[in-house]
Amino acid sequence: MKRRVGLLFSVLLLCQPASGAMRLGVNTHFDQGWPLVSFDDVTTARAHGIRDTISWGKVERTPGVYDFTGANSGYVDHACAAGMPVLLTLTPRNKAYDRGETVYSPEARRAFAAFAEAVAARFPCVTALEIGNEINGHALKGRMTARMPQSYIEIVRAVHDAVKPRHPRIRLLSGSSLSVATGFFDRLFGAGLLPLVDGVVVHPYLTVPEQLPAQLARLRLAMARHGGTKPLWASEFGYYYPTPEAAPPHALKLVTLLSAAGVEEAHWYALRDEPYYPNMGLFKGRTPKPALDMFRAVQMRLLPAGDASRIDVGDPLSFVYRFGSGPYVVWGAGRAIRWTGAAQAWDAQGQAISPPTQLGDDPVIVDAPGGFTLGTGHIIADTLTDFAGAGWSYHVKRGKAMTEKPLSWVDWNWTSYIGGRGIQHIRVTGAVVTTSRPAKGNAPELIERYQAPANQPVFLSACFDAKPARQQSVRIVAQGKVLFSGQINGQTSTPQIPLGVAGGGTVDIIYTTAQVGGGAQPIRRRIRILSAADNAPAQCAPSGLDGGGGVPQPGA
Repeated sequence: MKRRVGLLFSVLLLCQPASGAMRLGVNTHFDQGWPLVSFDDVTTARAHGIRDTISWGKVERTPGVYDFTGANSGYVDHACAAGMPVLLTLTPRNKAYDRGETVYSPEARRAFAAFAEAVAARFPCVTALEIGNEINGHALKGRMTARMPQSYIEIVRAVHDAVKPRHPRIRLLSGSSLSVATGFFDRLFGAGLLPLVDGVVVHPYLTVPEQLPAQLARLRLAMARHGGTKPLWASEFGYYYPTPEAAPPHALKLVTLLSAAGVEEAHWYALRDEPYYPNMGLFKGRTPKPALDMFRAVQMRLLPAGDASRIDVGDPLSFVYRFGSGPYVVWGAGRAIRWTGAAQAWDAQGQAISPPTQLGDDPVIVDAPGGFTLGTGHIIADTLTDFAGAGWSYHVKRGKAMTEKPLSWVDWNWTSYIGGRGIQHIRVTGAVVTTSRPAKGNAPELIERYQAPANQPVFLSACFDAKPARQQSVRIVAQGKVLFSGQINGQTSTPQIPLGVAGGGTVDIIYTTAQVGGGAQPIRRRIRILSAADNAPAQCAPSGLDGGGGVPQPGA
């Protein structure tokens, strides 16, 4: 065992990111009984550290008596012996206090804070404490929920006052949110969270990684409204992948975007597949999976060079990032790319390939000290990968007079969307548009409007998908002329439609539902605007829900 611990320590020293770059760890479940041999897999992955938990109720069964044992916390001793950093999530519930509910009484809050301090004192490798997991869901239970957000702030304040004076090295983190839950955190910020924590934690499980930067930017704006920003952490990220092979390209995008957003530390979920999440692990049992190759490539080739930064190429649909002054990670909407001088390239699994000559959907790692030159492109807008980007606006017509009103961003308990406060079921996200029809009166019209660039021919390519039981009516109108009209029942793609709006006119995509009183009626869609027809088939939005199926969607 001593030899194994020494090997762990040696490998960890070789896998450090550049100073100040994002640290990349991995989630484990030693608290749930994983064998210690899984630490060998952490080493193989070259993870910076692990995220796990110690269950308060297993350690303090009798009030005031702590019993740290090999069974309930020995894995942390093992990590400390190896010099491995540990992020611990602590859940403020214990059957010995407040009937097992999330602590709400002063006595129980003090007891939880004392337990957190005992953990910090015992384990020198614990670098951060996360106070609750996915607390915008159902993690907070019992009477304290009636006094949210103040009751949660009281818990964090108790931990802060017990831990920080004695252990200033510990990073005290907010509880995590499932999704980038800006509206949820905004209420916590307003109640006084920010002065008490060293970081704010999110779990960005995203179908479309390209939507992450805008979500994190909104969260930072919410912090700024309340007096200042704190570092962001992503203590879980990944996706509920349909196949093992789908993980590396999607995950490489996420890692790149998290690093470019200045996230301080991120932890992949998870080290191993679990029965209920069969394609999220780096390993299946002890067998490596494709995601492991991606993870190792990031740790060995990218983060040692520094954090990623996006290179402005004048095109929101061309994603060109560079890690420090080292390798690039590139993908995008089909523009040609030429590399200057010698260049080496690897796919998302770190396998050597020829340097790309055209940007595609899958990201590619390229080491090209001489730089690059991009060719021209003909795709100028995409609702999926540049949602709510330049040229787009959103409106609704409703009521007896069908007066048009603008829609704007709405921050709520989960991922932000475009809609209107008090306007039920009229919502727009990157992949889904939702409408509804009241029992009486006119059916509202949700309008997705694009302002075409001047002096340029414009074509529209669209794919719509609605369930047969929730069919939607869609019209595409430009210059007062109906260019497309259809009842969407299943998946429908348009041909590439010339819009005839040269000179900077607008095109409206108008959604209505005929179903009366049926609640939210979602339609999945992807719309691309082209400067030249290319006869390629329309591209559709991917299916699936953010959060691996766990995040409520606005109306979907």
